[in-house]
Amino acid sequence: MEPRDRFLGPIARETAGDPEGPAVVDFGDLVRKLVLFDQIIVESHNLKEPAPIAQKFGYDGAKALFDSGRIRLVNDMVLIADIGQAPRPNRPVLPLGSYSINAVRLTPPREFLSRQLHRIDAVPGLTSKQAKKLRQLTGTRIVSNPEEAVRLSQDQIPRDFEASPPILKMSTAFALRREFKIDLDPSQFELRLERLSERDWRTETDLGAMTKLTAKQIHDVVGQGLSATSGLNVRLALMRDFTALSGFQVNELPLFEAKLDFIVRELDPDLQGKRFDRVREIVGLPDVSNDPALQDVDMPKLIEITSGPEVREFRQWLRTSDSLTDEELADLVHPVRDALGKAIHGPAAKAVRLATTTGVSVVLPPAGIGLSVLDTFLVDKLMPRPGPTAFLSHLSRSVFQS
Repeated sequence: MEPRDRFLGPIARETAGDPEGPAVVDFGDLVRKLVLFDQIIVESHNLKEPAPIAQKFGYDGAKALFDSGRIRLVNDMVLIADIGQAPRPNRPVLPLGSYSINAVRLTPPREFLSRQLHRIDAVPGLTSKQAKKLRQLTGTRIVSNPEEAVRLSQDQIPRDFEASPPILKMSTAFALRREFKIDLDPSQFELRLERLSERDWRTETDLGAMTKLTAKQIHDVVGQGLSATSGLNVRLALMRDFTALSGFQVNELPLFEAKLDFIVRELDPDLQGKRFDRVREIVGLPDVSNDPALQDVDMPKLIEITSGPEVREFRQWLRTSDSLTDEELADLVHPVRDALGKAIHGPAAKAVRLATTTGVSVVLPPAGIGLSVLDTFLVDKLMPRPGPTAFLSHLSRSVFQS
């Protein structure tokens, strides 16, 4: 499987940062990722996702999802930590301006993870036997971050610090802007690193003379810059070892763009998602509710459809769609719109810009009223295989519940 067919990242968020609280799953994003990727490696919030998944899709849907092998749950985290100012056995606490940046693994206690997984037992409508089955099935899909990714991330830190590439100053400039609203171009200040020991580093910078920041503030902002650059290496190492694309935090993506420039456009999974959203808006596929009590998706059918060759052809075509104008895309999906107008019984997606920019209405009529079909369309010319059209029509007919 190539990296662009596998996604690594979260599908949920914690509620108010409470480790004992539930996680809020973005079900629409989960469905979209099942469409766009062969496998989803979920950076889990302490295994809290299975319970809302079971509530949303029911026993049969959740069982189909985990049975399929399309989803994995990562039960630990790889983080970047500066431990230079923390008490360390046989090693001194480093002064301000010095750092010990390390890649570390954080694994929650086993009993804590087990307690979170047992949230499935409280899902409405599940029997105790079904809940037990889902817990056992979920357990077979739990994985850990590869040890090699931790090692590679740690090995890259001294290489970056010794070379002192421009990305270190760029990352520090981002932190300076984010934390103190100070806008300095990386070329305007100095930042040098000197190795003190295997993992300890001292920095020299003229930011103190250029700003009114205290020594502690400068220490923190430089530390954030060094950590962010090292954190990017963690993401890349995980992508490598999982053979997957990974989502990026807001402060990571500019660094990634700086490091990879043109290539980032093909590696960023959000780009493929934006392409799909563009087509979805034109077609008018229904939205997926994030209400776990509303069972509006047939998960077994979604697994069946998104595992087939039609979807693979659709993904490949989607990656080539950037050069098409909105008008051209609108022309291409006319036959799909016709099929959707007759087939979709769920709520249509929100009205889209194409309705006003192309002069062609793409807002679906009420269920059962077909849309007009053009005598001539460009599908055969620009999409010689029927994968995209067949997939979209099949998806809309079979997956979304009435």
